[in-house]
Amino acid sequence: MSNWAVKDLIKKIFQHKRDYNNRRKNKNKEQRQHQHQQEQQEQHQHHQNQQEKHQHQQRQQRQQRQQRQQKQQRQQRQQEQQEQQENHQNQQEKHQQEQHQYRYEDSGKYLFKFIIFYYYFSQNLI
Repeated sequence: MSNWAVKDLIKKIFQHKRDYNNRRKNKNKEQRQHQHQQEQQEQHQHHQNQQEKHQHQQRQQRQQRQQRQQKQQRQQRQQEQQEQQENHQNQQEKHQQEQHQYRYEDSGKYLFKFIIFYYYFSQNLI
């Protein structure tokens, strides 16, 4: 084997080793990129899940607030209706009492007039 052939063989061995190392580097680089891409996707998915969870919580809180407000409004309306009914009932009772009072006063006036009439009648003044 000539000197030239040995040099060429050594050169081919080193070239083969460089190619192998380059392929291994590229493969490792691709694996790291793929892993990094997966991690980014997982982080993005996690972030998206957190956002959806937060939005869901906000919707629930908004619904709960609305339900509380509606309940308070219903209770307030019921209380106002009850107060109106009580006021109306009180006004009716007051009106009835006033009517009874007038009747009582009127009957007292008539009784007084009757007593005076009877007194005059009994005295033969009429």
